[in-house]
Amino acid sequence: MLKKTITLFTILCAITTYGFSPYENYLQSGQQKHVMLAAIAKPGSITKLQKLIPEAANKKRALRKAKISNISSYTQKINKDEFIFIYFDYKGKSYLDAVAAFEKIPAIKELSSLVSPTPLAKDRGNIWLQMEWINFISGAQLKGKPASQFAMATRIKPEKEKEYRQLHQSTWPGIVDWMSRKGYHNFSIFVMYVGDEIYEFFYTETVAAAKGSATIKNLDNDKICRRWWDNTDPCQNPLPGADGIWLMMKKVGKSDKKAK
Repeated sequence: MLKKTITLFTILCAITTYGFSPYENYLQSGQQKHVMLAAIAKPGSITKLQKLIPEAANKKRALRKAKISNISSYTQKINKDEFIFIYFDYKGKSYLDAVAAFEKIPAIKELSSLVSPTPLAKDRGNIWLQMEWINFISGAQLKGKPASQFAMATRIKPEKEKEYRQLHQSTWPGIVDWMSRKGYHNFSIFVMYVGDEIYEFFYTETVAAAKGSATIKNLDNDKICRRWWDNTDPCQNPLPGADGIWLMMKKVGKSDKKAK
């Protein structure tokens, strides 16, 4: 009888804790969440924003209180507007509280006065838009600080949106392995709608290669990687100036070159 009771309790816990969505399951797992916020820089404010953002990122006590860490920022011109993107790791209980926690930080209030909300952010009562987080790969194990951090941008073709989302709900194991071998860590994809276009951004960190570690000498031999790109590339519409599919975003504070 006791064994049956324990089994029933375990099943009920699983039902109440986890949903069918891999995304929801991760949110319920208690692991660290990853956030990217977006806002439109007001005309003439970009220089001041580039000064204030690094200062806000150094307010360690306020950030810890808000459960925010590892903050970095990027700029990208979309149509005629200059967008500001802020990435951070979040340890709060509710993922959807991340933008509110960010906006309450005193150093962010001055920052927020220099930007305008996107229509969706305004509808939600926020200045910053918390973008859709559609993919996460932990990748290579990090010891200490990352060797680099960078973010890139592209677009998703509207007619290919469903296909692209489905691919990233079940990222192939070979792709996860490839990213780990290449030293990519903490990789996230975020999506934002601007007018009729679907913009996609990724943030990642890189890990310094261990001495004597194996590297991929010839990517042509990695058929899994090539076939993955054969599926994903037709879903994307590169931005002007992109190197292939992706365009490097400008990092606020300092510039990072794309990791090879």
